[in-house]
Amino acid sequence: FESLKHWEGRYGEVKLEVLDVGGRVVHAATSAAAGATDRWLPVTRPLLASPGHHRVVWTLRLDPPPAQKHRYAHFARALFEDMPPDLDGPPVLPGSYRVRLTVAGQAYTQPLTVHNDSRVGEAPATLSAQRRHFALAMKVYDAMRIAHREFAQLARVRAQLKPLLTSTDPD
Repeated sequence: FESLKHWEGRYGEVKLEVLDVGGRVVHAATSAAAGATDRWLPVTRPLLASPGHHRVVWTLRLDPPPAQKHRYAHFARALFEDMPPDLDGPPVLPGSYRVRLTVAGQAYTQPLTVHNDSRVGEAPATLSAQRRHFALAMKVYDAMRIAHREFAQLARVRAQLKPLLTSTDPD
C-alpha cells in the first residue's frame, strides 16, 4: 500500500477487507463509526482515516454472523469444547487470502497467507481435521445468517401489521 503514502485522509470512509480464495469477505473493518445495535457486543474501534501507519488486528476468525443478539459463541461452544468465549465466527483455515483496502473508491489489494501455529503443524491429518471442523462450524454460521435474515423479514411484517391490528377502523 506504498502508493497511499501521500493520501491525506480527506476522501471519506476507509474500508479494509480480508477475502478468501473464493472472494468471500471473511473480515471487514471500516473507519465509519459502528452502530450500537447490540448492547452485549464490546465496542469495536473504527479504522483510523488519518495519514500515517496504523496497526490493524485481525483474530484470524470470520466476522460474527448477523444476529439480533450475539449468542454464536455460546451455541458453538456446545459443539466444540475448545471454542474460545468470544463473539467471532469460526477460525479461518490456513491458506491464501487477499487484503483489500478501499480509499476514495480506489481499491488496493495485497496477498496474505495464513499458516497454522507452528505448535500445531500442517500435517495432512491436522489439516483434514481442521477442514472438517471448519465445515461444521460454517453450517452453524450459515444457519445463523439465514435465521437472522428471516427474523428481520418477520420483524418488518410485524411492524406493517401492527397498525392494522390496533386500528379501530372495522375495514
